[in-house]
Amino acid sequence: MDVCNPSYFMDDGIQAILRARRRAFDAAVHWEHRDVPSIVMVVDDTSVIEEDYTIHYQYLSVIHQRLYGLSRCGVPFRLHLFEDMERDDFPACHKVFLFPNLFKVTPERLDLLRRKVFRDGNVAIFGPATGITDGKMLSADLASEVTGIPLALVRKESPRFVTVDRFDHPITAALRERVDYGDFYPYGPLLVPQEGPSVLRLGGIQWPTAKDGAGLALRDCGTHTSIFTAAVPLPAMLLREIARFSGTHVYGEGDDLIFADNCTLTVHSMTPGTRTIRLPHASTVWDLTTFAKVGEGMREIEITVDPPQTRMFYLGERL
Repeated sequence: MDVCNPSYFMDDGIQAILRARRRAFDAAVHWEHRDVPSIVMVVDDTSVIEEDYTIHYQYLSVIHQRLYGLSRCGVPFRLHLFEDMERDDFPACHKVFLFPNLFKVTPERLDLLRRKVFRDGNVAIFGPATGITDGKMLSADLASEVTGIPLALVRKESPRFVTVDRFDHPITAALRERVDYGDFYPYGPLLVPQEGPSVLRLGGIQWPTAKDGAGLALRDCGTHTSIFTAAVPLPAMLLREIARFSGTHVYGEGDDLIFADNCTLTVHSMTPGTRTIRLPHASTVWDLTTFAKVGEGMREIEITVDPPQTRMFYLGERL
């Protein structure tokens, strides 16, 4: 980018936006920010030690998941490392936890999950190889204990595609189009959900043995709901319905990127049209580009999008 005069940043329109942003950033220093319930993707940054360093699975389960799932589901999301949950100030408001690459589970990690995640009706989503090792050997026993879903270990590699095929559960009942997700990249070993009275199959998968099986499985564990997926990344529409099921507020029904805390809301849109963004509670709303009051006691914000567009709002009585 040309940063010399004349440059992109010297454009009058860009300067006006930057002035508004500077004013908002200066004001934000004095706002009392608190997390709101969000989807939390908990990444194990040591997981590469447990695999063959080809990294494509990490791209699918973490990078691709963030870009094409979490960023498009209409719900705020947070990214944390696994050890962040050890902090005393780790937010207790979140209801959905996604573990894309938690290959290694030790007794200490399992205890942390029980204290911070497996409680209060939370939803825990586990990726394809969750708990497959204790750092010494591969086994389905620990994976079954962590997820609460009986799993079998199959020492094969396979591409993974899951098709949602059950629609009598609140997570899938609202889906109005076919949902398939996964990738052609083969990886393994496989952890295969074992169907039974306590395990609800929400999606099917064709395993390399040519056997149809559960690719998306759910179990009500009493203290929490456990979801195991045999494929990644999870699509935005499915994440949105999981969040809704958990009691997490859904801001938008489209593919907009949502950032939010208790007093700010940012909506980034890449497709044209009119949006209705629902607020978690009635609020006085201010536009942080113009610093004009949008309204009082608002439960929804109507946005007309001329993409690409980012709108920033403050929720509070006064700036």
